[in-house]
Amino acid sequence: MSLYDNTIGVSLIIHKFGNSQGVDKDTLRHVMPDVSEAALKEYLHTTRKLVVAEEFQAINTLDTAFAAWVKQQSVPSHFRGGIYLVPEAFIQELWQRVKEYEAQRQELVERLGEVWEQRWQESQAATAGQFGWLPCPDWGKVSGRFWVDCQTVTIDVPGKLQYIMPKEYESMQLAMRERLVQVERDIEVMLLSEACAQTEVLLKRLQGLGDGTTKKFFSSHVTGLQEWCRVFIAGRNVTGYAELEQQAKQLGGVLEQIVGAGGSVPVEVLRNNGAYREYIVGQLQEIGGVLQGMVENAPVRVIALDDLE
Repeated sequence: MSLYDNTIGVSLIIHKFGNSQGVDKDTLRHVMPDVSEAALKEYLHTTRKLVVAEEFQAINTLDTAFAAWVKQQSVPSHFRGGIYLVPEAFIQELWQRVKEYEAQRQELVERLGEVWEQRWQESQAATAGQFGWLPCPDWGKVSGRFWVDCQTVTIDVPGKLQYIMPKEYESMQLAMRERLVQVERDIEVMLLSEACAQTEVLLKRLQGLGDGTTKKFFSSHVTGLQEWCRVFIAGRNVTGYAELEQQAKQLGGVLEQIVGAGGSVPVEVLRNNGAYREYIVGQLQEIGGVLQGMVENAPVRVIALDDLE
């Protein structure tokens, strides 16, 4: 079965008002009169934040959280930024989350609009002495810069090309198959690297509880990795990576022991009960050692999901 048989290509673009502007060289000369012309030309490229507002930051925070969630549910398309391969098992949930995200984002944009002129004036007053005063852009135009576009895409060689360019079509098909093999390998390396890195972080945190190097230990250190295992097994293993799935199931079993039937992580027990903590650490070390060995034997190239635009 092809990778594209059990995933759906999704293009997701998140756009917003560009909240920065480059500072021209004349202004930099005025602000830093002692800087040399060589340094000014070769090393100094400064940008100015246009507006500071909690309402703007709320939009950024929401965008970052949603982008992180999409990445956790997807695998790289290996085509361009903003295109993801979403497992069929997750596509309905993704579509619902997109709708909820768009509605929540629109509310935040409207809140920003209510204070836009005031926040702009405040921000300009703070920097006008050094960089000059910029007039407040019309909110109607600014609000139009906040938009989200989500749609499915087909990642394949168009079939009609076999009638238009039959010779080229065959070579395109061959190139696509070869690329698909590499994409599948890259996806497996990425997923393996994620599992290994997160397991290593949890191990260090737990071991640090014993020697005092871990000052803060949160439930999320356990539940974050537990969620990674759940999502991977539920649908993110789109290449059928059996060896990694076996380790993910074992890892999930250890994490389930920690969480227990109550559904909460016994942070204080892990902190104060050395024997129990070492028991858990021993199991994680065994799995972590296997994962590390798999990483060392994996191809060198590692890719990551492209950032949402």
